[in-house]
Amino acid sequence: MNRSFPFLLLSLIPFGAFGQFALNGSAAANGPTCYTLTPALGSQAGSVWYTNLIDLSQNFEFYAQIFLGCNDGGADGVVFAFQSVSTSVGSLGGGMGYAGISPSVGVEFDTYQNSNWGDPATDHMAIISNGNVSHLAATNLAGPVNMLPTGGNVEDCLYHDLRVSWNPFTDSLNVYFDCNLRLTYTGNIVNTIFGGNPNVYWGFTAGTGALSNQQGFCVDYLSFGLDTLVCQGDTLQLGVGSGVSYSWSPAAGLSNPNIATPLAFPDTSTTYVASITDNCGFVRTESFTINLEYDSSLNINFGNDTVLCPGQTILLDVFRPGPTYLWQDGSTGSSFSVTAPGLYWVELENICGTKRDSIVVTAQSPPAISLGNDTTLCAGSTLSLNASFPNAIYEWQDGSGSSQLTVSGPGTYWVVVSNQCGFDRDTIVVSYESPPVPVNLGNDTILCNNNTLTLNVSQPSSTYLWQNNTTAPIFTISSPGLYWAQVTNLCGISRDSINIVYDQTPIVNLGNDTAVCPGTVIIMNAAWTPTSTYMWNTGSTASGLIVNSPGLYSVSVTNTCGFAQDQRRIDYLSPPPAVNLGRDTLMCSGQTLLLATGQTGVTHLWQDGTGFSSFTVRNPGTYWVRVTNICGSVSDTIQVAYTTAPVVDLGADTVLCEGESKTVDVTWPGASYLWDDLQVTPVRTITTSGVYHVTVFHHCGNREDEIAVDFIAKPLPVSLGDDLILCTGDTVVFDVAQENVRYWQNGSILPVYTVRRPGQYEIRVYNQCEKRLTIFR
Repeated sequence: MNRSFPFLLLSLIPFGAFGQFALNGSAAANGPTCYTLTPALGSQAGSVWYTNLIDLSQNFEFYAQIFLGCNDGGADGVVFAFQSVSTSVGSLGGGMGYAGISPSVGVEFDTYQNSNWGDPATDHMAIISNGNVSHLAATNLAGPVNMLPTGGNVEDCLYHDLRVSWNPFTDSLNVYFDCNLRLTYTGNIVNTIFGGNPNVYWGFTAGTGALSNQQGFCVDYLSFGLDTLVCQGDTLQLGVGSGVSYSWSPAAGLSNPNIATPLAFPDTSTTYVASITDNCGFVRTESFTINLEYDSSLNINFGNDTVLCPGQTILLDVFRPGPTYLWQDGSTGSSFSVTAPGLYWVELENICGTKRDSIVVTAQSPPAISLGNDTTLCAGSTLSLNASFPNAIYEWQDGSGSSQLTVSGPGTYWVVVSNQCGFDRDTIVVSYESPPVPVNLGNDTILCNNNTLTLNVSQPSSTYLWQNNTTAPIFTISSPGLYWAQVTNLCGISRDSINIVYDQTPIVNLGNDTAVCPGTVIIMNAAWTPTSTYMWNTGSTASGLIVNSPGLYSVSVTNTCGFAQDQRRIDYLSPPPAVNLGRDTLMCSGQTLLLATGQTGVTHLWQDGTGFSSFTVRNPGTYWVRVTNICGSVSDTIQVAYTTAPVVDLGADTVLCEGESKTVDVTWPGASYLWDDLQVTPVRTITTSGVYHVTVFHHCGNREDEIAVDFIAKPLPVSLGDDLILCTGDTVVFDVAQENVRYWQNGSILPVYTVRRPGQYEIRVYNQCEKRLTIFR
């Protein structure tokens, strides 16, 4: 006998035990159980998918650690997902590698706020679907909530515990983060998301955009069990995923029931169940079935040689787990159908050895017997029953084993005649005539509702007669009256009667709970059949009750068929309290105002005919509401006006002449003002050069503007002196320097002019305030 693998290992490890993963984009393996999804670079996308489909009609329990980066200002996050598309999907940026994957269900771990998607400002998580990461869409299934209950930062260079649990029997998806249950969704995702197909891929995606973070995960545990077959005497090492404590059951046949990897050496096939407590305090269970293969398990015994009846098939079945089979005709199945006489053998072989057995099959016919027809005997008579058949075994109803039986009393007699080919059975009923047993229909009785009463007067060899001339032994009563039955045989007559009365189980209905106005009187009526009694919680025993005060009223109605009870609450209402929509108000463009009464149990009517408890104002106008109940109504009105942020324009920078002034006005309704010199008036008169700044404050928004104003003087008088006579070669220099533009007769704009020849010279000195002209000849 050859025996291999005397020492075996059976364990639950993240990858070796349950398959391989497909990596896409920037994803990279960091070891046997850890992966980086994105490095700390912009515009990255990575995904890691388990390559084997899992079945969501079965429980799914998954433990991992996720790494969300070291940069609190980074982006974008990680998604754990189920999807039925392929193992090569993913995307960039705010979509976290998950956007566009449909159909799918994802658990997002988002470290960046996209306010247009409804993201909160904190690091958050949510259950989303069909590749849509917006929390404002109908595809958002649960959340968002803070990843940490305190709302703290998770981009902290640390790995965080993740547990995802799917229960198809309760349609519940639970997500735990750092040992805390953070999200729960209840819904049949197999039907509503995956169109009834439970087979999906699972994995992680991540993405970065303009901002980045290193993001990844490590797998701790995936629910997955293994069974195995070993020979008797072999030792097997069991193993489960990581935990902080372990408990195996049963402890028999284990080296240590309180460690992760005990040695198992059971004496019989055994299912071991391990309870593992993880660092979060959660307890999971795994089971391992060890089937022992014995040398003796190959033992086969067809038993003694046997017979084959005509048309019969004998199934020789030697099935047991593990071995191979070889029959006399070369077939290798675990069973062989015998349809003809002959010699048959089989040989079994497994890792523990080889065994063989044979059997000879011969032909034979089954018994055939008859005891005759049922019969009636007179008192003192006997009957001999004969069931003889060659080479047969006999069994009578009294346990006797002879081929014949003598009957001396009434009864049912049967015999089973058997041989190796089969058996035959026959029965005969032997009756002895006696006077009928006295008929007893029972006491007179009351029947409730539509119940029936079945009377049975059956007796052997008798005839029957009822009050309505029917002749069956059984009679069903369904109405009140007097009933009788008569039983007759050859030996006499017996008769009895019974009187039946009907009643009804009480039904009581006091009506719906009611709210009425003060002073209203209500009459409650619980009347039922004349035999009924009544008990109110007020102590009254009448069938009716007059109510003129609020409270809970109840009654019990009882008769012979049972009891019923009901209750009704009566509340007294007052007219609605006064409603106040607030003071007339001024709103900014684009703002809304929620008007609400805060009242329940009333009806509402707004100015536009709607009937909600609140109304949202988006436009100027008059708004009113009327609140009504059965006791009255109240109303209120509010005027709402709209305005915009102020427009502030001091005009363009300007130049003024000395003695002039400039007045600027920034008046705006409802605004306040602050100038650079701390003035708070809307109007200011400017008389000196400078830069002037104003800020206009308004509840719809602040605005500001500034203006530069420069004041200049008028030109001074200019004199070139008296006319001059120059000698040949002489020159004269005129200097009229001022802070203005000067124009000579030749177009020069310099303040200095040199005269070298005779002529008439003039100068114009001017600015926007005044012009002066001087002529020299």
